[in-house]
Amino acid sequence: MNYVLVTEPNGNVIRDESGNILVQQQPGNALIFITSSQAATLFPNAGIQAETESSRSDLITDNEQENNTTSRTSWNRNEIIELISLYKSHEHLFKSTTMKKDKVWDMIAQKLPMHTTEQIKNKFKYLKQKYMEKKDNMGQKSSGAGSIKFDYFFEMDEIFGQDPDVQPVSTASSLRGIKRASKTSSIEIEENSCSDDEEITTKKNKKSKIRKRSELAKQLSTYDQNFKEREAKKEERHNELMARQDAALKILENIANSFANLPNTKN
Repeated sequence: MNYVLVTEPNGNVIRDESGNILVQQQPGNALIFITSSQAATLFPNAGIQAETESSRSDLITDNEQENNTTSRTSWNRNEIIELISLYKSHEHLFKSTTMKKDKVWDMIAQKLPMHTTEQIKNKFKYLKQKYMEKKDNMGQKSSGAGSIKFDYFFEMDEIFGQDPDVQPVSTASSLRGIKRASKTSSIEIEENSCSDDEEITTKKNKKSKIRKRSELAKQLSTYDQNFKEREAKKEERHNELMARQDAALKILENIANSFANLPNTKN
């Protein structure tokens, strides 16, 4: 996945209230904000200074510090599909007895530069939990329950559909007894907590995005208007140049005709 730096007409990068930098994701042309550290890594020749924690300490409130410790970022659908695909292609390495799993996650993180290794691990952990909840919801014991929506069920099922170690909650409790069910419940509590944190962060991000959307739309409109003005001036200069060239050619043509019409002075 590639990213293009979006700049103002004067070449300056576009930042939001938190100092994050606007980029365009390709393919898809989606506009997203990334941290200055990520931008400095992706665009080393753009002169972007990576913002350190010490330089931001005076600007971060207690709530912001708490949010930063969760190390959460937003994910779009393309990134989630790519994460699932990368896990599938590295699945044999996760099962290897000679390679640590953390090393495999680092390899996957190199393919997703917009997210840290820890963020990627937590995101896949959350996807796996939602997959298990959906699979349990589809079972016989959940016939009276409402349907759970999970957009990535089929992609995850390609990986874990035949895995005996990945069982929905109801199946696991019936097959493996109280001990296994207790362990699964602990996992559920941990994952649901992770899910709740993500939902809270998402709500906060939505409020922030609403504030930023108007400003961003204005910046993009200004950028588009300036681009059109530059193109119009370029076209105007081109037309002026062509007009001067035509005038010069006309003058030369008149001079040539004048010489041609002079009387022959030879005897």
